[in-house]
Amino acid sequence: MNTIHTKEAIRNYLETCTTQLYDNILPFWLQNAPDTKHGGFFHQFDRNGSLNSQEKGIWVQGRFTWLLSWLSNSAGSEKERSHYLGLAETGARFILDHAIAPNGRCYYLLGRSGEPLRQRRYLFSEVFTALGLHAYGSAAGDKESVEQAKRLIEVINHYLAHPELLESKYLPGVVSLRSHSMTMIMINLFQQMRSQSSNAEVKIGLTKRIEKQIDEFLRYFFHPSEEVVLEFSDPEGEIVDTPAGREINPGHSLETAWFLMEEYRYTKNHFYLERAMQIVDWAFARGWDTRYGGFFSFLDLYDHDSPHIEAAMKYWWPHTEALYASLLAYALSGKENYADYFLQVADYLFGSFPDPEYPEWFGYLSRDGVPASGAKGNLWKGPFHIPRSLKLCLDLRPLLGL
Repeated sequence: MNTIHTKEAIRNYLETCTTQLYDNILPFWLQNAPDTKHGGFFHQFDRNGSLNSQEKGIWVQGRFTWLLSWLSNSAGSEKERSHYLGLAETGARFILDHAIAPNGRCYYLLGRSGEPLRQRRYLFSEVFTALGLHAYGSAAGDKESVEQAKRLIEVINHYLAHPELLESKYLPGVVSLRSHSMTMIMINLFQQMRSQSSNAEVKIGLTKRIEKQIDEFLRYFFHPSEEVVLEFSDPEGEIVDTPAGREINPGHSLETAWFLMEEYRYTKNHFYLERAMQIVDWAFARGWDTRYGGFFSFLDLYDHDSPHIEAAMKYWWPHTEALYASLLAYALSGKENYADYFLQVADYLFGSFPDPEYPEWFGYLSRDGVPASGAKGNLWKGPFHIPRSLKLCLDLRPLLGL
């Protein structure tokens, strides 16, 4: 495909992004998610949009609060901005009132009115809560939200520095593995905080924190000799020959790749762009299902069977991450293979995940592309990966000359 035809094909898919974002995805969540009685957001919906649980996961509360706050910054009118911020406020207030446990950490699951139901050992609830609170506080000028976000980050840093304080999955004396997902998510958290700050010293400090996280990623999870990003490593960054140690998650690889590309855009450090493009290449080479299309959810470094029974399934979110990662790589490098990647994943994504009968998208497909679940929302699938990717792709139009 020549450059003119490539640009036209990309333009057509960006129009699809616009339609899906503003006529499908956002209306579904803006209409169905807000709990006008108790605050916060509903997010557990069946295929037809009917609510199947009033329990509220903290991941979604933080993520949707972030999304709404982010959208408010590019709203087309003051009325639209106020609408987004008003909804974000109900999320932030619900979090502030109910999500923080007495020990300073966050709950994982709450009842409708905010009663605690579950708390997990992992730090993801704290990260997504900080993400949402800092975004809302920065957009709305709400100091309480910003300060609580900063306190949560200190809690996160404390436990990252002293992992022995977290309940281990292993018996005493067994060395725990390092996790790529935590390193990856901290890069994005600090990037978001930096973008929301107007203080030069704060920006410098956050850039240093990002550099530290990227250095850790490259040391422990980036393996050029194997042409792969692994999800876990031993404390020295060596490959562990166990199912966990050999685990590949193409979605996380692609998500990290575009975080690195965003850091290149900010710092102009070409090293980040080069590493990111390598990761995109590896993910498409190893993770793409050449028989049925789409990305596998999990793979094994040495091609053993994955312990994840859903390994061959096609989740929604790796494809949304691939959509933006490939388009951003093309926009920054001008290399046609990344445009080809974008069109490849766009063909599959828009042809497989949008529900032709009801609003929103399927989240879980069998390997051959048949929907395995009709759920439009649950504890993991909510208003985050899809709208974020679609909006980010649309924001690349000036860089693409479209």
